[in-house]
Amino acid sequence: DPADALVDAARGASGGLPGRLCRLVAAGYAAGLEPSRPATLADLARRHSDAAVIPHAARPLVEALMVAGGSLGPTHAELLVDDAPAMAHALIAAGLASVQATGRVALREDVRLEVEPHRAQQIARRLAPLDLDPLTRAHALAALGKSGDAEHAFTSAMEQDNASVLDHTAAVGLRALERLEDPSLELRLAIADALRARAREAAALDILDGHEGPGAASTRAELARLMGDFPRALREAES
Repeated sequence: DPADALVDAARGASGGLPGRLCRLVAAGYAAGLEPSRPATLADLARRHSDAAVIPHAARPLVEALMVAGGSLGPTHAELLVDDAPAMAHALIAAGLASVQATGRVALREDVRLEVEPHRAQQIARRLAPLDLDPLTRAHALAALGKSGDAEHAFTSAMEQDNASVLDHTAAVGLRALERLEDPSLELRLAIADALRARAREAAALDILDGHEGPGAASTRAELARLMGDFPRALREAES
């Protein structure tokens, strides 16, 4: 049987829609990727967006999920949003969310909703005092504008033990880049290293392009070498 992490990733990527899952798997293989890796499947889902019409009645829960980084446990969801179970049911029925093995409600990876800054801060202020996992806390701190604390929390989430630790580190790191206004070079290098270990050198280069400091040029040189771009590798090594 598939591991819980892969089942969660498949549900999160597809929202329970079989056709979408088949398209994502096919796109992964066409790109030379391995979609049986949870983080790869999640990344494919974020890059292949389908039209998502969010039910108006479920919008408050979607806003809370967006601020929390995409998922919430049922207790936290009910503390933040009145009638959260009914809203979650509506999202699941629409193929926009799923329930993970842990019981958390998770938005489909490509579902996005722009939350007004004041509303995001209002939700984050209610979320922050709760007993949260490091990743959810990181997203809440980012919504509150506490970039330094958020980066520390993202780093803690990246360091968590995980059955597929490299996939986990890369996935959390990419989420950090989405939420932080100015991620440090140290964090960028850690994410690039996780992506390199997953043979995603081009994505790692994108993260480091235009950023200078200790280790940046040498890492870009190594990534370029691995990609077979030897002229760039030489230029980076000499810079």
